[in-house]
Parts: sequence; C-alpha cells; structure tokens
Amino acid sequence: MTRKKTRISGEEFVGKILNGERDFSNIYLEKNFDLNGNDAFTELQEYLRSPGYNSDLELRGATLIGLKANGIYLPYLNAPFAKIYHSQFSGAHLPKTNLCGSVLTGSNFNFAKLWNADLSKTRLERTQFKEAELNEANLAEAVCRGTNFRKAELVGVNLTKSRLISGDFSYADLRDADLSEAYIYVIHSTDRRTLFKETDLTGVKGLESVFIGKKEDLGQARIDRKEIKLTMVPDLYNGKETGVYHVRYNFIGGERK
Repeated sequence: MTRKKTRISGEEFVGKILNGERDFSNIYLEKNFDLNGNDAFTELQEYLRSPGYNSDLELRGATLIGLKANGIYLPYLNAPFAKIYHSQFSGAHLPKTNLCGSVLTGSNFNFAKLWNADLSKTRLERTQFKEAELNEANLAEAVCRGTNFRKAELVGVNLTKSRLISGDFSYADLRDADLSEAYIYVIHSTDRRTLFKETDLTGVKGLESVFIGKKEDLGQARIDRKEIKLTMVPDLYNGKETGVYHVRYNFIGGERK
C-alpha cells in the first residue's frame, strides 16, 4: 500500500531542518521551491557545514518537483525511492548520498560532487551530470535514457546490469568502471557520435559481457587500444540473431598489466 504524502511548504521545510528535525520521509515538498532564493539559505548552509551536523537527512520516498538547490552542501542525504523531477542541484556537494531506486527525471546535477553515491536502480531520464564527480558511485541496474555524463568523472563506477540508452558519455573518465552485463543502445544514429566519443574506458571490467545495440556504439571510445581489440558477436536466440551484439574482448600480445 502506498503511504500518503505529507505536504510541506519550503519555508516550513527549511525551518524544521534548522530546528534539528531530520526525518522528512514521504513528504511532498512545495512545487518549484527556490531554496537558493530563500532568506534562510545562507544560514542553512552554515548549519549544514557546522561540526554539530553529523546525521542523515531522511527523504525516503519524498517527492521534489522543480526544487532549486544549486550548490547546496548536504553530505548526509538518505533519499531512496524519492521522486525528484526537474530539480536543480548544479554544483551541489552530495557525497555518499543514497538515491537507490529513485527517479531523477529531467534533474540537473551538473558539476555536482557525488563520490561514492548510491544511484543503483535509479531512473535517470534526461538527467544532467555534465562534469560531475561520481567516482566510485554505484549505478548498478540504473536506467540511463538520454542522460548527459559529458566530461564526468566516473572512475571505478559500478554500472553492472545498467541500461545505457542513447545519452552522452563523451570525454568522460570511466577508467576501472564495471560494465558487466550492461546494455548499451543508441536510438538515433546522431547520438552515436557523442555516446562514447573519446571516453576513457581504460581498465574497464566486464566488457566481454556487455550487450551492444549496434557495432558502432563503442567505436569512438578509448579502450586500451594498444593491448586489445573488440569484435562484436551477434546475440543468438534459438539459433537466430536478435539484432543485439555481445562484445568480445580480446587481448593482444599477452596478459594485460
């Protein structure tokens, strides 16, 4: 049974945080609340940076639509299964944030710091992570559709069983990431130019188990070119090609160091 949402104004939300309240599970925050423009924003930032603030802000199952919180410092955010639509978190400081199972449709996390964040099983439709820092983040089983990771730092990120549909990973740093059983597909041929253009996939794990929609979809990535070559093997079902390809990851010249 779905729990009833508790509606709360932006002013009330800020006031309760400053008064020490932490649990805002299943709230429905005032739509299009401009936290950046609120008179208490500077006070809130100082409070969140203070040594005495050391506990999670609980937003489990919350609904945030059109929230403007650019540059916010919020290192203890626990918001699994939240619905965060068309919200602004550009330049936000959100390390170790838990957004497992959340929907982040149309939201902006450009330049944000999301180190070690849990984004597993999220829906990232048209979500923006341009030049964001997501090193060691968990995006296992995430659905990334039209997601922008251009120039993002994704070193060591977990993308196992994720679905990367179109989008932009151009010039991103995906070194040592895990792409085991990921599904990569480009809907529009023009997207293929940017999907993995000059993306650094050095040391990526699990390439042998990746599913690729088209042979060209990894064509512009940097994948240890001196050591390996990629061949595309058609996926078969009852002996017939399905139109999807596996990557075959072949070492050249011995073991990779």
